Order: sequence, then structure tokens, then C-alpha cells
Amino acid sequence: MENENEDYNTLSGEITEDTLSFTERRKLKEKRGKLTEEEQMKLHLDDTYGGFRSTWGNQKKDREVYNPNVEYFFVSYYLNEGTIEDERVRWVRSFYLTRHQLLPILRHMLDNYEMYHNFEILSEKGLDQKSKYICDDGVERELTLREVRFGSSYQHTSDQMKEDPEMYRLSSD
Repeated sequence: MENENEDYNTLSGEITEDTLSFTERRKLKEKRGKLTEEEQMKLHLDDTYGGFRSTWGNQKKDREVYNPNVEYFFVSYYLNEGTIEDERVRWVRSFYLTRHQLLPILRHMLDNYEMYHNFEILSEKGLDQKSKYICDDGVERELTLREVRFGSSYQHTSDQMKEDPEMYRLSSD
């Protein structure tokens, strides 16, 4: 970034190679209709908070590698894949999905609503929130909502993915 004192607005507070400052973004928006291809791409890839990329996760690379400036969701539901006579229910949990990735799941649910039970969409940011809980052994511990609801393995994977995004590939389309 050219000037470290420029203001940025990101979901995580982190600046990535694609984050534009307020000044950079304003200058590009003022040139609307006169942008070069490179400037158009720069504006398109901007992961500033509230932009299309940060809220929808429309960039393939954000669906493959964790980007702290993109909003992700955790989906949990029970899916009945059997018949009335032969009921086969499984608990489905999918984490770090973008809104772009949620759409096909929601469409399928709407078309086949009788197959879905206890459908939840949770914000990954919300699941990161810590609180004190009394555990089964009677000891009070500070845990994330993710640990309480889905177990420590999901928390461990989430922590590792944020530390080394390239190592933990997200599901691709």
C-alpha cells in the first residue's frame, strides 16, 4: 500500500493485496466509464467491507482459500435421504461457505423442504465469539460458540485455517 496512514474498511481489520483504501476507491469511482481494464479489475477485486466481494464471496479464490475480509457461514441441518419405510437421516455440517455457495443449498432446500430438518445458517464470525461455559467436568472454561455447538475439532480446523490459509483449502464449486 502506498500510504500506510490511509484509511481502510475491512471485515477483519486486515489489509490484503486486494484491499483498496478509501482514497483509492474514491479515485477509481470518480473515473467510472473511463477506467482502464487494470483499474476495472482492481475495483472488481476490492475486498473492502460492504462490497460485493466481501459480502457475497463471488471470487473463486475466496471460495478456495480463506480471506479474512470475506463473510463466511456455517450451515448445519439434518437431511433425510430415505423413504418413509427406510428413513436414512444424516447430520450435515458445512463450514466456511460464502453466500455464493449457500445459494445452491438453499435452492435445493426450497425444492425439497421435506428432506431438511433443523436447518441453520450461522455466521463464522458469530461462532468465533467466546463466552464462559461450565463444562461436563464441572470446570468453567472460555470456549467459542463453535466449540460448544460443534466440538473442538471444528474449532481446531478453523484456527489452523486462519493461521495458514494456503494449507487448508476450502471447498470449491
